[in-house]
Amino acid sequence: MKNEKSFLSFIDDLKSEINNIKAQIDEVGNDKHQNDTVKTSNKSKTKKIRIIIVQKARLIRLIILKIMKVLREQLL
Repeated sequence: MKNEKSFLSFIDDLKSEINNIKAQIDEVGNDKHQNDTVKTSNKSKTKKIRIIIVQKARLIRLIILKIMKVLREQLL
């Protein structure tokens, strides 16, 4: 039961992180649209994309760590 609650909590956290990343991706898309009317710096967009990539990497790392924790608990 404890494992189920921690796993469900993990799923909720994961959903929240995914929604945050989606919002940031949408923001980059909005910046691209604005670029059609007002020239913006390519460096700014590149920086935002790099930030999103780093956040995705952190999310993947978090997923792996949580899965490993759940598996360890089940083996013990």
